[in-house]
Amino acid sequence: MGVPGLWDLLRPAGERRSLANLAIVDGFENNVKGFRGLRIGIDASIWFYHAAYGREGENPELRTLFFRCSRLLGIPLLPLFVFDGPKRPSIKRNKKISGKAHWLTDGMKNIIEAFGFEWHLAPGEAEAELAFLNRTGVIDAVLSDDVDTFVFGGKMVVRNPNGSLSGNRPHATSGSSSKDDGNHAVIFRASEFSKPEIDLTHGGLILIALLSGGDYHQAGLSGCGPKVAHGLAKCGFGDSLLSAARTLSREGLQEFLVTWKQDLAEELRTNSRGILGRKLGSLSKAIPEEFPDIDILMSYANPITSETEGKVHRIKLNWERPLDLGRIAHICELYFEWGVRHVIIKRFRTVIWPAAVFRFLRESVLEKDPQNANGPYLSATAQPSESQPPSSSPATSTAASLSHLQIGSSSICQQLILKIRLSRNHDSTDGLLEYRLEVSPERLVALATAGIKDIRPPLIADICSSDDTSDSDKRTKKPPPDPSSNLRVWVAASIVRTAMPSLVDSYEEGAKRKASKKSTRAKPMIRSEAIDEGTPTIQEDPEEPQKREPRPRPNLKTFYPVTKPEEHTSKSPDVHHRDDRLTSGGRSKILSLIDNLAATDTSQRGMVSPPTTANKGGSSITGKSTRQTVDKEKQPQLPYKVPVHPGPATRPTPAPKPPQLRGPTSGPQDTTSNDIIEISSDSDEGQLVPNRTKPMVAPLLIARSRRRGQSQAPDDIIDLT
Repeated sequence: MGVPGLWDLLRPAGERRSLANLAIVDGFENNVKGFRGLRIGIDASIWFYHAAYGREGENPELRTLFFRCSRLLGIPLLPLFVFDGPKRPSIKRNKKISGKAHWLTDGMKNIIEAFGFEWHLAPGEAEAELAFLNRTGVIDAVLSDDVDTFVFGGKMVVRNPNGSLSGNRPHATSGSSSKDDGNHAVIFRASEFSKPEIDLTHGGLILIALLSGGDYHQAGLSGCGPKVAHGLAKCGFGDSLLSAARTLSREGLQEFLVTWKQDLAEELRTNSRGILGRKLGSLSKAIPEEFPDIDILMSYANPITSETEGKVHRIKLNWERPLDLGRIAHICELYFEWGVRHVIIKRFRTVIWPAAVFRFLRESVLEKDPQNANGPYLSATAQPSESQPPSSSPATSTAASLSHLQIGSSSICQQLILKIRLSRNHDSTDGLLEYRLEVSPERLVALATAGIKDIRPPLIADICSSDDTSDSDKRTKKPPPDPSSNLRVWVAASIVRTAMPSLVDSYEEGAKRKASKKSTRAKPMIRSEAIDEGTPTIQEDPEEPQKREPRPRPNLKTFYPVTKPEEHTSKSPDVHHRDDRLTSGGRSKILSLIDNLAATDTSQRGMVSPPTTANKGGSSITGKSTRQTVDKEKQPQLPYKVPVHPGPATRPTPAPKPPQLRGPTSGPQDTTSNDIIEISSDSDEGQLVPNRTKPMVAPLLIARSRRRGQSQAPDDIIDLT
């Protein structure tokens, strides 16, 4: 619909924006003329055209209109629906238009009033009336997918964000997440058309509609497309044509068109201004004598509106129509097959209640605004206006019940809103701060059920589903929530703060306390670069951070001392010297445990005798080891004994190779008894150790001797090194 190709020419002027952000920032926060909302006009005939595609349920056209109004209610806008009047053009899009009202008009008006929206009957075409209302400031913008609003002189158009429209499919409107969420639209302002890539005026738009074709004459000038029409509009032919249409009489306009047409043909033939890009001689010769049609020109330049009819004084829009929940419920009962009590309340929970919270918050703010002289919307003494329903309607009964319960907007908000749960900055509102309110819908349920008359019988489908449902289905299906249970609704923070500042203050104080608790919690200690406790921690400069060196791995020798045999040296037997064994790992640990065990036992019992050497004809076996003899007669009896090595009779073993000794060796060594053992350790070197029985020592010694291939004779000397 409209002028083909014109949206593509105007696309550089478009601004992608969230509808909620537009309504809250430009409407509620800026508070133009004290209305606390963005006033937006809608062409009802376009909605009728879309509703014709409804195919579901009873009254599918009204069903489509109902749910579209429900969605519009969820956006904080102040809609004004404009209907075509009796003086609209008789032919449009090559179709004859009757002067009668559309058959959906009455039902649509009923729905509009129930939702608290405004409607207006234009004297002529609705698009021209909307452009006039927008130009004069009665409304802030026009919600439409028809570009003719600018051709009629409109200032701001919010292009319909519906993705199913054919014009929106190639250029889907998405948010910052690059998804077409249905919450964003493209905003066009006529003030942006002065950009170099567009360079169009109101007269230029009318010229493009005449050359490219429009609703009144779809053919236009044969062979002239949008680009050629755009070039001619930049040459100024549209401005001169519009000026003549508004100032000259019909006869004077005909004379002007003769000269104007000659200039137009000359520019097409010569391209003297260099804007067209090339010469179009054939097109200049194809201009017909009757171009342009004066009636079509006047339909764009001077359409029939309330201004031309002198009915501006009849436009009284106070935007004070209240949201009537009882009447909405009664409409559902009248028109839709699901219009029974429990189904209505169930659907209202997700469709109506969130939007109703915003409407009550806005009314609460209007009561507090000093510039609002109208006072609260609902009062006991309020008289119904001409546009309001009769006294017997559900709307009046609901208003009376509100007044009786002393529910002003402020008091009902206090009953509805319990607390603030969360806050967010979401893509659907272009990052606008929102609060998630916990709402108690008991009052809303009461207002809605007050208008239900129970004129429909119970739904058969519901009865069958409740009787025939199996136990497995009952377990898998989640039961619907209680209609009176609390729900949570996202509302813009600026609206909540203005309506209920104490609620917001308490929430923010709680948020600050939580933040302070998190900040005062003990932070995990940063490990210093010191290796042991004696090393001070290195303080790093925050301006010049130092590169941390990798932490060194601990040396196992620090925890498990390892000794190794050395060459025989002539040292005094009482000199204590520790062997540094080359072994490592578990082997060194076993040796160390044996040495420590012997040292601990000897030092605790105090049975150390002076060292005695018993080398008879030979040197010691190792440089560090000494022979220690224990006199069993002089030694006190111990509570336990350790058999040093079992004899051949008890545990025979094959004779291994003689051990390879590092020092000089001697012949067969003479021992006094089988109680002679040789110990190589730090604490027991040169000391006598009595016989003891510790079950874990002897097997270790035996295993040690076996690995070294030593003899298992009971009188042999065992070398632990």
